[in-house]
Amino acid sequence: ICIRARRAGDVVEFTVEDRVATITMNDGKANIMSEKMLLALAGAFAAARAADAIVILKSGLARTFSAGFDVIQLAS
Repeated sequence: ICIRARRAGDVVEFTVEDRVATITMNDGKANIMSEKMLLALAGAFAAARAADAIVILKSGLARTFSAGFDVIQLAS
């Protein structure tokens, strides 16, 4: 079984194939850990757990895995 999930504006792509879930972060910039990214990752990890799958987490960007937390959001 192969499951794919990605909609326009999503920052995370989620696929499951043969009980291996691949979660790909791609906000198009630097994969900043914003509230939107963290919620998307939480949903993807929950879906992987529901599918009883192991997880591979990767970046959809060539040079950056993640720039870290969004300090502007942390400050507010």
